[in-house]
Amino acid sequence: MLVGALFGLTFAVSGQRTAQIPAGYVSENVTEIVKTEELSDLLAGDGVVLVDFYAAWCGPCRRLKPVIHKVADAYGGRARFVAVNVDKNAELASRYGVSGIPDVRIFKNGVQVARHSGARPERVYTDALNSLLGEAEPENGR
Repeated sequence: MLVGALFGLTFAVSGQRTAQIPAGYVSENVTEIVKTEELSDLLAGDGVVLVDFYAAWCGPCRRLKPVIHKVADAYGGRARFVAVNVDKNAELASRYGVSGIPDVRIFKNGVQVARHSGARPERVYTDALNSLLGEAEPENGR
């Protein structure tokens, strides 16, 4: 919990704002991972997968959620987006070495190619996805 608190402090100091994204925004393009096998099966396939490790009690995670969901809507169909609640799936968190949250990982063809600890601006995720997908901007824009 100390690590989570430190990430929260970092987030608060960074001044990141998500005013244009409603706090309760939820995308149909984000799948909640419940079982370890679900993530393993998903990562065994081809393509780009963004994994958001979070906890319900984590303030920065709650602020990041609508950002991730907005990005998921923009990239729907070209990348997969999943969320893993570390309190409900400690085994997955341990397997991937999650030591603080939020912790966002991006995989391409089953290989981790990016990791972002703490809540980051939307642009961090879109830039990474654009690079991996070979795009300038998402087709359905922002």
